[in-house]
Amino acid sequence: MSKNVAVICEGPTERIFVEKLLSKYIPNLSFHPILLGICAGNSCGGGDIIYGRFKDDFAPASKDPRYDYVTTLFDYYGLGAGWPEVEQLDNPRDRVERLESATLELIKTDFPDSEEGAFIPFFLLHEFEGLLFSDTGAMNRVLRQPQEIFDKIIEECGEPEFVNGGVDTAPSKRLKVICGNYPKVKNNRRLSKAVTIEKMRQECPHFRDWLTKLESLTD
Repeated sequence: MSKNVAVICEGPTERIFVEKLLSKYIPNLSFHPILLGICAGNSCGGGDIIYGRFKDDFAPASKDPRYDYVTTLFDYYGLGAGWPEVEQLDNPRDRVERLESATLELIKTDFPDSEEGAFIPFFLLHEFEGLLFSDTGAMNRVLRQPQEIFDKIIEECGEPEFVNGGVDTAPSKRLKVICGNYPKVKNNRRLSKAVTIEKMRQECPHFRDWLTKLESLTD
């Protein structure tokens, strides 16, 4: 019998990604996306990633007998209040890994009865849209914008996960400037399919580590 994984998602983009792509990529797991805030009674869900809201969703999800594991799919960029403070290391991947470790420890403190190993915190570097830069050719085809623009951003930043999280330079902000109009949910869905999870895995080490952890749950 396949294991059931609750995925607490930041918003509709992440929920659709889990439903349409991740569930097919790791078919031996049953994924159950939960929009942030839904468990706590917010009929819309999503957005405003503060630790208190996450706790309100984690509590029922972690106790729900339908789920064997709980993980998150949140942007590192724009996190709200309440998350553990970590040292601002030069390498953003090191920073986010520290944050995930600290979040795991905080959950153990706040929920001492939670099952060991059942929570897998994950934060995207720096936003979901960063993953899309894994294939600049796909971005060119889907968005109909010159590939050189996307290539230059990767050359500038070094890799997709390092397309940074500044107010004007976060991946989604860059896409809005490039495209003029960027309907996030629609375009992210189309681009995710075109780029493919396998390509994201090749180009995004932190994302790859999360996939590897999830795949290990099937052992």
